[in-house]
Amino acid sequence: MSVDGARVAQSAVGLRRPSALRRGARIALLTPSSPSNLERLGVGIDALRFAGFEPVEYASARSRGTHLRHLSGTDAERAHDLRSALLDPSIDAI
Repeated sequence: MSVDGARVAQSAVGLRRPSALRRGARIALLTPSSPSNLERLGVGIDALRFAGFEPVEYASARSRGTHLRHLSGTDAERAHDLRSALLDPSIDAI
């Protein structure tokens, strides 16, 4: 299929759309790459709460990084947070 002359791939068979989040849904906050902007993080947390969600902060969300300033923590720390959120059955979104 093409759109405006560009080729667009068809959706994979079996791909499912996730359910919409409901009030009270727990949303994991973490940074798998660069450190977050702490001022904007606070505003985002307030917005999530205002929308009726429960933000769940992981350590990497506020981590200022290591000797590599462009990363929010070590590879192991960032991977740990992501893995923990993915495997936590109480987390509804990341």
